[in-house]
Amino acid sequence: MSNPSNPNTQLAQLGPPPEQQALTRPAPSGLSRAITTDVIQQVMLLGPVFHRARLYGTTSEEAAIAVMFEGHQLGFNYSAAFKFISIISGKPALNGQGILALIHRSNLINCQIVDQVDKNGQPYACTVMMMRRDSGFAYMATFTMHDAMRAGLVKSGGAWEKWTSDMLRWRAVSRCARVVCPDLLGGLHSTYELEEVNVAPPHLHIIDQRLTSSDGAPDDADFAEATP
Repeated sequence: MSNPSNPNTQLAQLGPPPEQQALTRPAPSGLSRAITTDVIQQVMLLGPVFHRARLYGTTSEEAAIAVMFEGHQLGFNYSAAFKFISIISGKPALNGQGILALIHRSNLINCQIVDQVDKNGQPYACTVMMMRRDSGFAYMATFTMHDAMRAGLVKSGGAWEKWTSDMLRWRAVSRCARVVCPDLLGGLHSTYELEEVNVAPPHLHIIDQRLTSSDGAPDDADFAEATP
């Protein structure tokens, strides 16, 4: 992993600093909102409307209804559900922004993102490090341009050429979250997991799960790779 102090590496600390984070957190389960009779009536009424509006790319009224139900259970409002959840190969899936929204809201995960660039300033990889505040479990995942090219994701004039850093970032966030906080994701696949069935396993490294400071926040050493 690149040294965050290197000028060719951009480090983003996500969420409020540990000292400002609340010590109490809501239950981590993603399925925390009940589906009541009122919710069913609203979704059955609005789902077809959202689909006919053709704003969110749903393929059927049933798909729109499924997205709204999944979004409601995860705590998203109906319009946000369409921005964070897609139906891929007949299965609802969360995109990277939706995953990060759940992480931020939970106040359960300390997260760092390292965007790695070459000497010419071109992005070539993204590493995401997450640590659970309740158990200290930590994990790190890296997604590279090599991974993207091997999966056939890079197309001439496509998103991977235009917004390389963003595309790398969401893949790395997704892969790390699947290991650290699957409970927050409500059992949903990530959109990238379903789209990248041919990608080889990412560069995943287990990190020391026990190194925490006295206040429960991670020290700098918490995100160091464990040595064999």
